[in-house]
Amino acid sequence: MNMAKKIFYFFIPLIFIVIGCAHIPKSEYPVEIGKLFNASFDKTWNAVSEVVKMSKGVIITNDKSSGLVTYTIPDKESESKIYMNVYLKSNSNANTTTVFLFPKTRTGPYLKEIDRDFFEKLKTILGG
Repeated sequence: MNMAKKIFYFFIPLIFIVIGCAHIPKSEYPVEIGKLFNASFDKTWNAVSEVVKMSKGVIITNDKSSGLVTYTIPDKESESKIYMNVYLKSNSNANTTTVFLFPKTRTGPYLKEIDRDFFEKLKTILGG
């Protein structure tokens, strides 16, 4: 057996071992980007405004006709700002509203539990 075949037969099993051992780590708190609320668009819109106030946020964009709210909150760990993009979508046939949340920092997505905190506060305000 020549050297090229030996190398080939050595690396093929090695590649399968490396690929087989690779896995995607799972977060203890998976990111939630959207939730459905049993409330009208107007009621949910007002509740989002309350969450912003509770979080000591500063509103940058507040466009009810498009359903977009952008605000910042302070990040105590890095002493910078977290940008929160919230999109509300009315489900007119069921009188429900879907709320999407996209937290970001200047350097990319924010991966802490901020989404869970936001949705818990919103759920509390909406009485759910």
